[in-house]
Amino acid sequence: MADDEFNDMCMRLLDALKDGTKEDLILNVGIVHEIAEHCRGLHIYNNHKAETIEFLKDMDATNAYQLMVLKIVQAPLIVMAHVTVRMFMPVISDKLDNEIAIQKDAFQGVILVNLAKGKLTVGQIANILDVKDHNGEDGLKWFKIVFDYIKDLRKTK
Repeated sequence: MADDEFNDMCMRLLDALKDGTKEDLILNVGIVHEIAEHCRGLHIYNNHKAETIEFLKDMDATNAYQLMVLKIVQAPLIVMAHVTVRMFMPVISDKLDNEIAIQKDAFQGVILVNLAKGKLTVGQIANILDVKDHNGEDGLKWFKIVFDYIKDLRKTK
């Protein structure tokens, strides 16, 4: 992935996370994962992964994200801001996955509310819930059926 493409993806995430809340992170988990996957392949992350995990160990995904943004804003050099994103995002992604897995039932309520408001797409829901069918394949077909049903319900009101 080219630097411009990576920077664009990071800007999309910043734009989407207006308040930096856990709900914002959950709703944009797909972008978080894309950025994190890119960063996992970098030498800087792989060489200092343990230190980053240790540094962020007592924080949840939201606090780690907010600290990352603060460090980016306070960075005296642009290269320090770039390294901060590349070091923090894989850890934030892992923390977010763990939090979603632990609290999946609670997050389903957030998901349904945002789906009903038209703020979520089928793909976003599948990313959030890591939907797979019984064969381990992508469960988007089922979600499209549910999504169409909810759209029909909204039309009848």
